[in-house]
Amino acid sequence: MIGYYYPAVVYVGENGLLYCVYEFQDEIEVFHTPSEIFESYLKGNVPVGIDNKPIKQYFPREYKIETDVFRLKLEPIVHERDLSEVINTSLMIEVSSYDFSAKTMLDIDVRDLAEFAAGLQALYEMLHGSVKLTVPYVDECYIEFSADKLGHIRVNGFIDNGNRFGFTQKLQFQNEIDQTRLKEFAKRLCADFGSFAK
Repeated sequence: MIGYYYPAVVYVGENGLLYCVYEFQDEIEVFHTPSEIFESYLKGNVPVGIDNKPIKQYFPREYKIETDVFRLKLEPIVHERDLSEVINTSLMIEVSSYDFSAKTMLDIDVRDLAEFAAGLQALYEMLHGSVKLTVPYVDECYIEFSADKLGHIRVNGFIDNGNRFGFTQKLQFQNEIDQTRLKEFAKRLCADFGSFAK
């Protein structure tokens, strides 16, 4: 049960999606994770007295690609009060490629993430070209996807921890996924961040 005055009944579908049914509306709302349900509910029920204050997105969504030898997970948190700045989003990134792994937080522009998402969608549909997400002011830090006509998607990148804790950790990686692995990843990123496009 979700909520306080008007709780939803939540059903888990065979596809893993969460279906929320409310007594006070006919529409059924569909979510990927429980945190998305909480985020949606809180955005519509801002406590009295803080409705004129900027809201930070506290519930990051996860976007994952996973195979037997490769795993990429992104968790962006958009800081809405900083949207006019070049840096306005914290991006938690986890990479594991043939047992080499890294996890760190990157500071990016959500507009770059929106452009990256659109590029991934085009890459999936056309199987041509490449798309890269870079970090402002850090030239060597990036994630890049490129495609060929055989349906193979090459993923490569270089990330570091920005000398956090006084020590530098770096990971340069390369791997390959099938086109089908990209479909849902690109679709969800576009749906959630397309509105931030430049």
